Amino acid sequence: MRKQYRTPALAAAAALMAVAGLSACGSEGNGLAEKSGKEVSEEAGKALKDVTSFQMQMESEQDGSTFSIDLTMDRDGNCVGKIDQGEQGTAEIVKQGDKVWMKPDQKFWEVQGGANGAAAYELFKGKYLAGTTQDPMLQGMAGTCDLKALQEDINSDDDGTTWSDPEEGEVDGKNVVTIKGTSEEEETTMHVAAEGTAYPVQIVNAEGGAETTVSFGKFDEGVPDDVPSEDESFDVSKLEQAAGS
Repeated sequence: MRKQYRTPALAAAAALMAVAGLSACGSEGNGLAEKSGKEVSEEAGKALKDVTSFQMQMESEQDGSTFSIDLTMDRDGNCVGKIDQGEQGTAEIVKQGDKVWMKPDQKFWEVQGGANGAAAYELFKGKYLAGTTQDPMLQGMAGTCDLKALQEDINSDDDGTTWSDPEEGEVDGKNVVTIKGTSEEEETTMHVAAEGTAYPVQIVNAEGGAETTVSFGKFDEGVPDDVPSEDESFDVSKLEQAAGS
C-alpha cells in the first residue's frame, strides 16, 4: 500500500483491485490448475464482482502499525463487524439501510475526543452511537460498508500484472490454486478456490514495506439483520448538538 493511513473503504478497494481483468466466464472450480495465472485472476475477479454479500477480513501492517477490519457486507450497503485502527482504537459497527450504529472502545474515544475523550468514554461506555449515514460522526465508518462501491472499484482492464502459473495447495482447510503477480514495485499472492465457484480465498499484497492480507468467506449468505436496542444506543445527533453548543 502506498500510504500508511487509508480509509477502510480505500484499503479494501485496493485489495479487491489486485484481482485483474473480468472478461472470462465463471468457473465451476474444475480445471483451474490447468489454466494460466491470468485466467485464474480473471475468474476470481468475476466471482467477486457477482456476489451479493461476503465476509471480508483484512489486516495491514507497516512500520509496526497494524490496521484490521472484519466486516460482513452486502450490495445493499448493510454490514456488521469491527474496525481496529491499532493505536487509534477499535469500533464495532452495524449498518442497516441508512441507519448506523457505532460502538467505539476507550482508546478510540481518547484519541478522537482529545481532552474530553476519557469523559466521553465513561459517559457512553457500552453504548452504540446511533444515527444515519448523514451524521458527520458516522459517515466515514458507514462508507466502509458499501460492497457495491468496492466491486465497482475492481479493475476491469489489464493493469500490467504478470501472473505465475497456478500451483495447487490448501489455505484454511480449503483446496486452492495459488498464483503470484508482480507489477512495478507491488507483489500479490492470490489463493483461489479450486472447487466450486472460483472465489478468492485469500489475497496477500506487499508494496513499499507494507503487507496487506485479505481473506474472504460467507459468500452470498447475507448480513445478520439484528440491530442494537434503544437501551443499548445513544442518539448521535444529541452529542453533535452538545458539541456544537
